[in-house]
Amino acid sequence: MARDAGAVAARAVARRRIFASLTVLAVAAVGAAACSSGSGTGAGNASASASPSESISADCIAPGSAQAKQIVHYPNPDGAQVEAYLSSPEAGKHVSSSGTVGIVIVHQSGQTLCESMSWAVTFSAAGYLALAPTVAEYQQVEDVEASVAYLRGHGAKQIVLLGASMGGTAVLEVAAQLTPPVQAVVSLSGPSIYSPLDATLTAPKLAVPVFYSAGAADTEFASDETDLYNATTEKDKTLDIVPNDPSHGFALLSDLLPKVEAFLLAHIR
Repeated sequence: MARDAGAVAARAVARRRIFASLTVLAVAAVGAAACSSGSGTGAGNASASASPSESISADCIAPGSAQAKQIVHYPNPDGAQVEAYLSSPEAGKHVSSSGTVGIVIVHQSGQTLCESMSWAVTFSAAGYLALAPTVAEYQQVEDVEASVAYLRGHGAKQIVLLGASMGGTAVLEVAAQLTPPVQAVVSLSGPSIYSPLDATLTAPKLAVPVFYSAGAADTEFASDETDLYNATTEKDKTLDIVPNDPSHGFALLSDLLPKVEAFLLAHIR
């Protein structure tokens, strides 16, 4: 059964703590990299380039490659640089007639953009401006909020969030406190508690549409997603526990993608 590395241990430690609500500064739109459409490739078709002064940390990105041209950097509220993979929709292909819709895709613990950038390509092919950041431990919320600000600064009129496991907990936290709000949020196998995040405190504060899912055979996470669904007071909420499925996080998304896409489209204006 796939699990996030250290997630269970982190949850056990976290439940012995009293959590304070995270307060995150609003981030001004930043980033020198420009985003424009190009011909589609297997790596996505964004043409934003990394700043020449910034090296690329992701070990899956070869210097000078087509993928390297789609790596962008921007600061989080603490001034730390966030590295992300940006994939733009093809010219004229958008999921909303009212303007560009951005999606932030947040990876599981122990991962980087290397594991989430293929999903950015998938969503950009569907018409989204897709960003897959590498988020740092204990900076998940700051890095996700900075990613939202980056997309808004590069033309996104609406934003949706999707996170897997640790990333699921992080996007719930951000969705509960971000102003202006995002349009929808998806948590795939997100644990109730991933130190220092406590989604049991966050869920009752959510005021945006939310989609929870886990594999039924991924038992602890299925229980957590069910508990978070029940704790969510927002009426526009969905729970999809996949029967007999041990899949976790992004592995779950492989089969769940049509339902996730339908949910997102239903909440884009």
